[in-house]
This record gives sequence, structure tokens and C-alpha cells, in this order.
Amino acid sequence: MRGSLTTRTGFTKNDAPDHPMLAKPFLLAQIARGLLRYDLSPAEFVGKMKNPLEGVASVVEAFIERKVTQKWKMRETGEPYLSQSQHVAFLSLVAEEMWRSQQERIRFEFIEEILAMLMDDWHIPHDNRRQIIDMVKMHVLLIPTDGDYGYRKFEHPEFKNYFISCHLKEIIDRRETCLRFLATAQLPDSVAKHMASMLSKEPSFIEKILRNLEEMVKSEWRPTYLQTNVGTIIPYLISDTGFESVVTFDAKVVFSSIVFEHTKIQNVTIRNGQFVNASFVGAEWKNVRFESCEFNEPRFDYDGRITDVMFRDCQFYGVIFCKNGEEFSREYSPQLIVDALADMGFVFYDVRPRPIYPFDESREKMMLIRFLNTFRKRTRVTGAQLNAKFSGDQYNFVTEILIPLAENYGIIEEVQREGKRNDRVWRLRIRIKDILKEQEADDKSTLANFWKRIRMRIIAETH
Repeated sequence: MRGSLTTRTGFTKNDAPDHPMLAKPFLLAQIARGLLRYDLSPAEFVGKMKNPLEGVASVVEAFIERKVTQKWKMRETGEPYLSQSQHVAFLSLVAEEMWRSQQERIRFEFIEEILAMLMDDWHIPHDNRRQIIDMVKMHVLLIPTDGDYGYRKFEHPEFKNYFISCHLKEIIDRRETCLRFLATAQLPDSVAKHMASMLSKEPSFIEKILRNLEEMVKSEWRPTYLQTNVGTIIPYLISDTGFESVVTFDAKVVFSSIVFEHTKIQNVTIRNGQFVNASFVGAEWKNVRFESCEFNEPRFDYDGRITDVMFRDCQFYGVIFCKNGEEFSREYSPQLIVDALADMGFVFYDVRPRPIYPFDESREKMMLIRFLNTFRKRTRVTGAQLNAKFSGDQYNFVTEILIPLAENYGIIEEVQREGKRNDRVWRLRIRIKDILKEQEADDKSTLANFWKRIRMRIIAETH
């Protein structure tokens, strides 16, 4: 079955496992739909795609081109009723209305109003307008909502996002104020991706867009979706833009999620940004500065390419480190965060990594971190679970040294096991991030004393 499907869709056997079209199942479904219902060829979909983002555009463009070039033509002349650009403009306004109303459907009467307005602007002959409206009733991308022909919706949410991005691109391309649009709701990442991929990446043009977005954020004193949406757009604008001199974006925006993943950025300074659970996995950065920014548990990976990237006057509230796409460790101690990031090639202005102490690279500390991490996905840990995680001397070290110390300092406590099974159970009493944050504390707090004691105990046990 898979062989016949890949043959009919134009994929080779080697392409099938990881071709961009197969990265999103709905894209493959749309290909099959186009082949069966609209007699589209595989070449009309596959093209020169390199990623799933291009896949969405390819499917949309193939369906529109089918409508324009073969279906929506005048019998007398063979000319299309609407050009491809007019078709996209129409669907973009439909998507924009859905965005502003935050509805997944729209009354067909309103679609007719949008179309009538556009046909006036385009000076469509009145003799052709009825045919165009009748054709829109059978549109391949606008389908009835649950059998209700009084409403239409996009055949898939990704198609709606594509046309929202077309509308946003037109606004930004003309450098118009899009504050109202960006303040409406949370912008999907795919809209920002599509929009940025349509824009020219000429550095001076992108810089003018950055200035426009910067001024919008500074003029909006209320907390709205604007700050987050601009933070979603910025990484896609600056990635793969070859700024020859340093460009600064200075505004209090929120960068979150995966918007910085696999970005290629050079000669950029970001000032006053707030990074919330942002992922920098796969980043390729050169001559990048972060100034007066806040980072709340960002993800960094050891596979990134970092050249001359500096943090200045920045605050870190925990950092997650990854290897091969998987979480490797977490740090919450300010000094240890500096140490770890410096080890990856990052630079801190007026902050230097401290010398590496034997304890930090000790096998025993790694076991302590592993022990604490057993509580990340569960509230309680049993002796059997520890026995499965640690073996031999490691298990003895955990049960005979780590657990008694952690109990003594109130970090964990033993609890009564429900039922009659003869197994010990421990519950974590303090958040892991709070424990790790105190590693370098130089005070008399309970957690600071715990770390001092564990260092002394480990040194004593290993000498």
C-alpha cells in the first residue's frame, strides 16, 4: 500500500520516510485528494520543496492554479475569471475576517460582500460576476461547515493560516501600522513563518520593518497580544538576513517557544527582550548581542554554532541544556549558568566563569542530579524505582549517603506506602529548581548548608 501511494504521489522509496510533504500528515492527505478529485499531477505539489512550510504553500498554489487555469475560465475567450493574485487577495480577506472575529467559519453572505467589493475594485464586468459567485460556492478551499451551506470554513486550519500570512505580508510589506491586527489574538507560529518567507530579505528593507514594529510596541502602553506577536515575527525576519552592520531591536517584547530554533542570525542586537521557555536549539549565530534581557528556562543545545555571542546585563532564571535533541541537564545557579554557557562558547560582559572545582565534574554530583531528576515526572519515588535507575555502588551511594542527607535537610521525606507491599517511598518537599539554584549560595540557609555538607561528604567519601 505504501509503495503504491508513494508511486502515485511522485515520491521515491528513499524520499518517503522524511520528505517535507510527509512531515505533516494532512499534506499527504491533500496530495491524495488532489490526485483523486482534481486530476492534479505529483509535480504540481512536490516542486522544489525543502520543508513542510513550502509544502503548505505548494498545496494551496496547486489548488488555486487548477481553479484559475482550468476551471474558472470564460467559455468565449478561455481567459480566467480571476487571476491567481486576485484569487489569493480574495481568500486573504476572507481569512482576515475570520482572524478579526476569531471564528473558524464565516457566513457565505459575508463572503459575497467581500467578493462584490473586490470585483468593484478590479472592475470585473457585471456579466461575469454571477458566474464568479456561483463558482465560489463550490470552492475547493472553502467548504460548508458541517453540512451547513450558509457558512464556509477553510478546508484545513493551515490553509487559513497561510492566507492570514498573505494578508499580514501585504500590511507589513507596505510598512503600514498593523497594531490592531497584531493585538487581536495569539499569532500562530506558522503565520509568522509563511509571512517572513514571502518577504524580500534585503537587509535595509527588513531593518525598516524592524523599526516600524519597534515603534508600535513602544507606543502601545497596554499589555496586549502585540508584544508576544511581534516577538513571534522578529526571529523569522532576522534569520537568513545578511545584515552587513549591526542592527538593534530595542523593545519590550516576549519571545517564546520555538521561534528561535534553527535560526541563522548575524550582526543583530536584541535589547529588553523577555524570553519565556524559548528554544535556541540548532541556532547558528555570529556577532549577536543580548542586552538587558530576561531568560526564563531557555533551551540551549551543544549542536549550535556560536561565534561572538554576548550577554550583557541579562538575567537568567534557569537554563535547560540539550544534546541530540534531548534534555541533558538543567542549571539554576547563576554562576553555574554562566559557567555552562561559557563552556558552549557564549560570552558574558564583565562576568567571568569561575574555576571548575572537582565536585562539579564528580561522578557523585552527577548521581545527585540524577536522583533529583527522578522526581521531575512523579511526586513520589520508591525504592524499587531507585533500584532500577541505579545499580551496584551507585544504588548504595544514593540510599546510604544522598537520601539520609536530603532527609536531614528537609529536601525529601519518607512517606507511608499504601497497601501491604514492603517498599520504601520518598516525597520531594522542595522544588528541584529551588534546590539547584542554591548550589553557589554563600549564606546560612538550609539549602546552602545542604550543598556545603554534600560537598564535604563526597570529598570525604572519595579520598
